[in-house]
Amino acid sequence: MTEQFTTLKTQKVLDLCSGIGGFTLGHLISGGFETVAFCEINEYCQQVLSLRFPHIPIIPDIHDITVESLARIGVGNIDGIIAGLPCPPFSLAGKRLASQDERNLFGEFKRVLCKVRPRWAIVENVPGLLTAESGEFFRSLLWQFTSLGFDVEWGVFSAASVGAVHKRERVWIIAHSQSPRRGTSWSHYEKGGANVAFVGGGDAGNSQKHRLTNSVEYGAFSQPASSRGDDGGSSQISEC
Repeated sequence: MTEQFTTLKTQKVLDLCSGIGGFTLGHLISGGFETVAFCEINEYCQQVLSLRFPHIPIIPDIHDITVESLARIGVGNIDGIIAGLPCPPFSLAGKRLASQDERNLFGEFKRVLCKVRPRWAIVENVPGLLTAESGEFFRSLLWQFTSLGFDVEWGVFSAASVGAVHKRERVWIIAHSQSPRRGTSWSHYEKGGANVAFVGGGDAGNSQKHRLTNSVEYGAFSQPASSRGDDGGSSQISEC
């Protein structure tokens, strides 16, 4: 068991698409975090969560998450959101319909961000997320984070890089804001040459991490086609 560390303030966390609670189990090992609610639609996973974490309430459907529904189960302010959103819309093993796939929950994830307004969020998915819809889906996703006032870091990392016997590459997105107030205009950005949809690496030897900040001084890049109203084949970006 990893030795726990002490933080200045325990972080209240909302765990979306929780599965059987891997994220929250990691929190128990590391310390410093408290999961205040799960969201998981699979009945078997719900049973496992109830067995492992009987004191944590479960909201079955992400579409039902609102400030009001959270308040009804005793959840108030939330510091962070963690999410293992469904990967079939982006997996190389599937049809890769991305924004056209009904299982794509990134739109609902943004809605929850707008309602809950946490200071940070962590999202995990398959590397195919980066290249879906010729990279436009991920480009639009980054714009959605920055439009809400978040700085974003992302990269592809392998489970083997932390000691697992299998490779299992995943893209990790970490968004954070120092400000409790969300909302930055796209007019704050200037056209640049950065290709925000490309992230290389994967195994422990060549994994890469990239960073995008909502400050005009860093990482400026061209506005995605979907936000300009062009037919970019990606999901529309909407305001909160």
